[in-house]
Amino acid sequence: MKDKIIIVLLVCIIFLFIVVGFGISKLTNNNNNYLIDSNKEIVFDHYKNEEFDQTIPHVNIKNVDTEINNSIDEFMQPYMGKNTVTTNYHYHINGSIFTLFIFITDDNNDYSPFVHFKEYHVNLKKLKVLTNDDILNMYNYKEDEIIEQLNNKFKKFYEDERRKNVISRDISYEKYLNMYFIKNWKDIIHYDVIDKELYACIEYFIFPENQKYFYMKKQGVGYCFKVPIE
Repeated sequence: MKDKIIIVLLVCIIFLFIVVGFGISKLTNNNNNYLIDSNKEIVFDHYKNEEFDQTIPHVNIKNVDTEINNSIDEFMQPYMGKNTVTTNYHYHINGSIFTLFIFITDDNNDYSPFVHFKEYHVNLKKLKVLTNDDILNMYNYKEDEIIEQLNNKFKKFYEDERRKNVISRDISYEKYLNMYFIKNWKDIIHYDVIDKELYACIEYFIFPENQKYFYMKKQGVGYCFKVPIE
């Protein structure tokens, strides 16, 4: 009788292990079913030049890989191999939303380095590329609102420099923006999503002595601001 009980218990334990193992395997597969190659990360280095600190990322996501990777190559190739250029990237997964953010620094002029950003957003459930407008809609923002907040931030910077005679009081705010190569906000704003928080990033170099105006962390040498921008 005891032997039968032991056998039944062993069969139940084995069955339980099989069920649990299958469940874990299924969960893992469901979590990674957007990957083309499950043995690789969702983003990996496609090209790396350690001499110039340059890297081109490759996106490993079904259905969108060709579109995104062709766009990445088109964006980055003109800068690769130049000794004035450094590149970097990071990516984040927030729920079902994937964001890849690329930043390029081109220090080829006497004034300040030029910065160039490129971002990609993907809905991992639908395997669909999202636009910046899609991302803004998720956070109930319009780009005009972001531009207004950035303008207010820069006006504080401008007014403080005028008050301290860092710049002439005769310089208008518009001319001040032109001094920093800011002509059209829409052309220089990019969007990143980190820990489910929305950030507006601008292609603009902020010198160390001016960092107190811009409280968010660096992305390369450009800066990003958590939205809403205060």
